[in-house]
Amino acid sequence: MAFLTEKFGDVVVVVPEGMLKGDNETTQLESELRRLIQGQRKVVLDLRNTTHLNSVAIGMLAGIHTSAANRGTHFCVCNVEKRIHNMLVIVRLVNVLNVYDSREEAIEALGKM
Repeated sequence: MAFLTEKFGDVVVVVPEGMLKGDNETTQLESELRRLIQGQRKVVLDLRNTTHLNSVAIGMLAGIHTSAANRGTHFCVCNVEKRIHNMLVIVRLVNVLNVYDSREEAIEALGKM
């Protein structure tokens, strides 16, 4: 899976592209996020170019959130497509993850932490 990693001040933004179907692409993204939360204090997952998340990918997000919280890292998600957002609501992950409408909103929120 292709993903772009950008840095804005002390915030790192990861932008995956395509579908997270629980295969190699999900594993690659999880490895990158786990690497980042070990060294960074503020990480944003920007899903603007992600069209699908399956249950494995949703579980990965929950695991990343837990690992980040345990390390004192602020992790959030932004630009979640409506269908994916509805899935996060159904599994109640939207109550756990910090979900923002835009990258700017996420970076601004993390800037206050």
